[in-house]
Amino acid sequence: MADQFLHAGASVSVICPPPHYPKGKLLSDDPRFQAHAVATMEHGETVYRSNFRPHTNKLTSRIVDQAVIAVSSLRSARIAVRAQKPDLVFCTTPPLPAAFTAAIVAWRSHVPYIIDLRDAWPELVPYTIETEREPGQPRKTARSYVRALILRPILAVGGALFEQTIRGASGVITTSAEHARLIRSERGIPSLCLSNLLLAGEEMDSAPTDSTGTVATACSTLTDDAPGSVAPATETPVDRTRSSLLRSSMDGSGAASTAVPTSVPTLNVLYPGTIGRAQGLENAIRAVAIAQEAGVRVNLLFVGGGVHRPIVRREVRWLHLETVHFIDWVSRDDLQAYTDAADTILVHLQDWPPLEHTVPSKVFDAIASGKFVTIAANGEAAQLVIESGAGRAVPAMNPRALADLWISLATDRAQLDTHQRGPQWINERRQVMASAKELDHFIHVVCAAHDSAQQVNKASTLPEKARRAVLIAKHMGINTVHFLLVARSHFKNQGIRLAGGIVDEGSPARQHEAP
Repeated sequence: MADQFLHAGASVSVICPPPHYPKGKLLSDDPRFQAHAVATMEHGETVYRSNFRPHTNKLTSRIVDQAVIAVSSLRSARIAVRAQKPDLVFCTTPPLPAAFTAAIVAWRSHVPYIIDLRDAWPELVPYTIETEREPGQPRKTARSYVRALILRPILAVGGALFEQTIRGASGVITTSAEHARLIRSERGIPSLCLSNLLLAGEEMDSAPTDSTGTVATACSTLTDDAPGSVAPATETPVDRTRSSLLRSSMDGSGAASTAVPTSVPTLNVLYPGTIGRAQGLENAIRAVAIAQEAGVRVNLLFVGGGVHRPIVRREVRWLHLETVHFIDWVSRDDLQAYTDAADTILVHLQDWPPLEHTVPSKVFDAIASGKFVTIAANGEAAQLVIESGAGRAVPAMNPRALADLWISLATDRAQLDTHQRGPQWINERRQVMASAKELDHFIHVVCAAHDSAQQVNKASTLPEKARRAVLIAKHMGINTVHFLLVARSHFKNQGIRLAGGIVDEGSPARQHEAP
């Protein structure tokens, strides 16, 4: 987004925290990426860094971090606004605090703000607690009750505030056509769908030191675990020995942890991306176990990280699976090597209703890869995979359905040949998707509507204020005729006419009222 604004000749100021994804610790020693730093970047945008609080994978720790970022972002925003008053505030969210900061900056600067909504917030808020539990234990434990008792009100209040923030926005941009339609019909807010298809294959290119968010003329704190997002590569090189071992376990060259007869049907599955609550990847682990019981070996490799990764790993240990592996973020070249070794790319989402109108960028990345796409999700994301002809879809959080698909693919590998339908579909769709010109038009329409609303508000409120001022002047013994003539001249300059009744019936100023 920042690149598009800069290309259009705009001056761009960005408010964001220091890079600390995914482990909650600062990723760079570069002075430009430290807390409270102000730096002009390579493309000309000025970046104002807020403070942050190192966090763990615990939700409470992350909430505290987001609170610190929210408060500190306001301080950074004040500095940015003093340097150059914005004409538009553009906010990318989640997380929730980014939208609050953007709304406050826009309100104080008397300018419109647009929310670039990457997920179905705030609809996702009620679902964020229920998913975390120990494998093999009942969902409701004393710990979960206490945790819910503390966190649920906080998230509920945050969700309600975020809803009001959306309703106060001049426009909303979404990644899903259905989500954009819902926002227009249910909230009456102008909306535009900018599909992540336009970014297919580009997400892993960003350096981690400057990937926490983008905002034009004032505000973003886009950080960890945006559901469905693909995080950038780490700076730390992948351990080559470990990388070779895991890659060989996927391509069937014999380095697997357990010897497997060559007659056993085998399927190599790659999951690249965030391992978060919204992905529900413990379901995929159970599908691997079901396939194993049916005599099919599924090698599942996770490349990435996220707050839910420890939960998924515990599920693996609980089920005693030896064909599931995890590695951290890798470079684009390394990821391509894992993609080449895979039979199918997995896209996975929870069965939460709001996710039915969410389309993560990883959906388009998977389709563009040319590999067979396995998607376990409901709604628009699954429909796109089916429409593209690049793979098959199964219902979200249904391990039996997912296992049955993998068993079918392993026993009849001819199904894995998609004949490059996915990349062809991506290229065709790119030609008809929303472009930079449409984004520019949307922004101009939103800004014009905001300016018109401001004029209407000014016209409807100033005469009432004038009436009150004249009555006060009369009460204080000020010459109301003189006051009225001065006021009339002022309002005439503002393009506003004063109607009769600005003073009471007995006032001698009646003969001097404006026509």
